[in-house]
Amino acid sequence: DTLAAENAQLKADVREVEKLRLQAKLQQDRPTWKMLQARVQAPDPTNQQKFLTIDKGSRNGVEVGMAVVAQGPNYIGQVTEVWEDSARVMLIVDVTQRVGARLEGGGDGVVFGVWQNGGRLELRFLDRDQQTQPGELVMTTDSAALRTARVPGGLLVGRVGDAPPNAAKGDTQTVPVIPLVAFERLEVVTVVLTDGS
Repeated sequence: DTLAAENAQLKADVREVEKLRLQAKLQQDRPTWKMLQARVQAPDPTNQQKFLTIDKGSRNGVEVGMAVVAQGPNYIGQVTEVWEDSARVMLIVDVTQRVGARLEGGGDGVVFGVWQNGGRLELRFLDRDQQTQPGELVMTTDSAALRTARVPGGLLVGRVGDAPPNAAKGDTQTVPVIPLVAFERLEVVTVVLTDGS
């Protein structure tokens, strides 16, 4: 029993070290950013919305609208409520959320959360003639016309899934996006306090 307990603790420590390594790499890759690491306290207990409560709040400089990332540069959502020692992060998969985005190979649109509608994410308003490839990366955009306030460009949102037939409607098309993060397993996240711009 003692060995099993020690083994479990070592595995937890290895996961923690990996998360810290990814955080350190993110800071190294973006030296002008000011970031704050936070622990996940709880998800939505009713499971009606997709949000997390974190253990950092206004006392730590957290403000409504700040972008939140996990496991490196993976965008997971925005801060929607702040208290002194905690904050609520609405996850990008929730139907209330959207973020300006671009495809790795070019082409801009807006990613919408569709979890309550039986999906995860959709990239909408993509030009009808834009070619997409399953597995292509989707990132937050730097485009002034589409950029979401307080969300830096270049954060990973997910990968393009298999588009359904006749996804184009009018002049635009909608493609499914698969997140790169397992939201229900998040233990540590990072709040982007400033992106240096």
